[in-house]
Parts: sequence; structure tokens; C-alpha cells
Amino acid sequence: MPSAFLYAGTVTVISSLWSVDDLATAFLMMRFYWTIDLETLSMLEALQSAQTWLRTVSRKDLIRWLREDLKAPKELWQNCDTRLRRSYPDLPFSGLHSWGHFAILGCKRRSVGGLNPSPVKVCL
Repeated sequence: MPSAFLYAGTVTVISSLWSVDDLATAFLMMRFYWTIDLETLSMLEALQSAQTWLRTVSRKDLIRWLREDLKAPKELWQNCDTRLRRSYPDLPFSGLHSWGHFAILGCKRRSVGGLNPSPVKVCL
């Protein structure tokens, strides 16, 4: 499926390699895009940074990040807090199955002038 998007002209595709928890995926992608916006990193570096964060973040720090850094609506972070407390351990996404499921195809590096091609075709 990802190759169809690339053939259709999409510059970069981030794809899941296997089925994964929707909350873990949501947090990983939120952190990925947050990192891309804050830092001048390649998409691969931003994904690796998000994966490292997800596997080491505690429930408490995750909610603090939603509330203070993302300025998420109160209802959203409270619902996430309730779900995490009810169903997840203190390090809710430390297992490989929570963060190791994405690959980047067609990676590009950011620069001041926009995106520049990277020699990397497939990034795992």
C-alpha cells in the first residue's frame, strides 16, 4: 500500500508494519509532528526521537506534555489520563510493539529553503 502513494507522487510515506494499539500510534505521531515542527531534523531522526520518547515516557509525563506543551483541551488530556490509568502500566508504551511499528519511505531532510532529497529510500 505505501508504494501506491509514492507512485502517485507523495514525497514521503510513514507506514505501520503491523497492527498496533491506537493510543500508542496517536501519541507517537503527535510527538513525531511536534518534533518536526520544533527542530531541524530529518523525518527519520524525528521518528527515532518520537520512538525513544514514547518508550521511555511515564503516564504522568505524557499527560504533562499533552497539557503543558501541546496545550491540549482539558477534556482530551483528562480522557487520556483516565484511559492510561485504567488500562496501562506506569511506562505505558515501553514495549517494542508500541513504538517499533513504523517505517518511512521516501525520506526527505528539512532545510531552511524547504525539503531537500535525502539519499535514504527506506528508513526503518
